[in-house]
Amino acid sequence: MMMMNSTRWAVAALSASTVALAVAPQAQARAPKSSTLVQETTPSALGDAKIDGASLVAGIAECRKALNNDSIVKFTFETTYAVAEEQDSSAVFSGPYIYSLARGTSTNVNCTDGEPSVECEDMSSDSPLMIDTGEVVAEVPFEDLVGFSNAELCESEQSDLEHFVQVHIDPNNNVTGAVDADYVEGRVVVDLIRPEAPVTLDGMSTATTMLVNIEPSSSEDVSAYFAVVSTTSFEGGVSIDDLGDSSKRYPVVLNETTNTGEVSVDLAEGTVVHVSVVAKDDAENYSLVPAPVEVEVVPTKNFWDYYQEAGGSETGGYGCASAGGGSGAAGLWALLVALLGLGLTRVRRAGARA
Repeated sequence: MMMMNSTRWAVAALSASTVALAVAPQAQARAPKSSTLVQETTPSALGDAKIDGASLVAGIAECRKALNNDSIVKFTFETTYAVAEEQDSSAVFSGPYIYSLARGTSTNVNCTDGEPSVECEDMSSDSPLMIDTGEVVAEVPFEDLVGFSNAELCESEQSDLEHFVQVHIDPNNNVTGAVDADYVEGRVVVDLIRPEAPVTLDGMSTATTMLVNIEPSSSEDVSAYFAVVSTTSFEGGVSIDDLGDSSKRYPVVLNETTNTGEVSVDLAEGTVVHVSVVAKDDAENYSLVPAPVEVEVVPTKNFWDYYQEAGGSETGGYGCASAGGGSGAAGLWALLVALLGLGLTRVRRAGARA
């Protein structure tokens, strides 16, 4: 048998492996249409918006910045059918056209149909295509895509839409030898709905590692959790940005079986911190900050004492693992999670007094 003293047990337990958060599937509209006449569609960076193939993904914060900066959404379509500027390129290309779909909609939209399935807007007068040898560039103001220019609406609009920029190619002319007309699209996902906030139940911490128990967010598109840690008390129900520099944000690695998260921190022993866990979705939207709990930062060497004081049944101040290895970390992790379940008296909800 391999023996471990109480100090090393605490360190090993706090660093034991967790099960990483799996990204839940979310409703997706159909992908932006591609074409054999276009070799590649490339969106240009829109601030910090995520680029995903022929798509941009923007949330509330990016929406605000894009409107405040009068940002332009740009898609470059590389095509062997692009012609020199001095030629009659309008005989080959038309658009751009824009339209919007709710997330999860799979409708095909051809904006040049006599009666397209959704309303399209022809932007060719205000935002004409730029054509050069080998590429066609469509630039559309962000505010035209989303349909509003007031940045405050990014928070209150509560919409989750996918906006498409469509360019048509008609090579059936003297410029090229191709026959069939086609069209191609870029997409901008604008998700203006915050994920539902998780509930922070309780926590425990050493100077370097914290464990928190939560009730996870009910939203389907949560991609990560973060612990908001502050040395001063704060109210729940506020935006994470409203807390300013008074708090720090730490990634949470969540065990989805126990709903216990592990957080690497840098805290001072003997202090009390205020902790709340927020959810983040794929569009970089954070949930509102739920009500915090108070967590005492305890010395690692005393961890075994706290376990026994809380009613733990293991004796001797040792953690054991077989010489064959493999099960020790899991067992230590289970003991530590059990300690949380025992209701450590040194952890309490904000405002409570031991």
